[in-house]
Amino acid sequence: MNSGPPPTYEAATSLSNPGVRDTKPAYTPQPQAQSQPQHQRHLFPPAFGFYHASGSHSDLRISLSAESAPLFYISTHNSLSSQPSIILNSAPNPASPPLAHADLHTFSSGTDISIFSPPNPRPLLTTSFQKAGVFSTAHTFTIPSSTSTSSQTFEWKSSSGPEVRALQGRSHGLKLVTAGGAVVAVWAPPQSGNNKKGKMAFIGGAREQFGG
Repeated sequence: MNSGPPPTYEAATSLSNPGVRDTKPAYTPQPQAQSQPQHQRHLFPPAFGFYHASGSHSDLRISLSAESAPLFYISTHNSLSSQPSIILNSAPNPASPPLAHADLHTFSSGTDISIFSPPNPRPLLTTSFQKAGVFSTAHTFTIPSSTSTSSQTFEWKSSSGPEVRALQGRSHGLKLVTAGGAVVAVWAPPQSGNNKKGKMAFIGGAREQFGG
């Protein structure tokens, strides 16, 4: 009697080994890892120091520390020079294009500030640095707001508050505040030494406000 065709290999092995099962789970597509948004590239670090530039009596360099490589160069010129009084260069050498420069006026308390976006040689914006009052040591400047179409005024004023003391320099320095009194940056001179001239730090999201 013909019992039919022999079972297939898969059927035979399953019948002879009833405990054997295909336990491999079905393929489940794994979600692809989403790329993280790149952080906005800031021009300046959150905190940095000002140090004497070697080879010059008055120029400065901006670095994270005295031992680290320079980030930017600050060149200075006297009133007889055709160059601006102070130039913040976009690289660690004085021949690089400017990020900003300041013109000090000998017979007034004002300083003209120009901000650049290299390699464009034309200023991105200009503003004036003025004394807040006849007998005041504070100085103010106004720039366009980064969050609205209006302008915003800032003031550098003397301070010995906790933000200044956190820089671990002298206890008395300067703080940069908004018209509403919020502290956005601080500066303090060093405790001692001839090489370091001061330290500055941005507070919170101030770098976004200034585009730095």
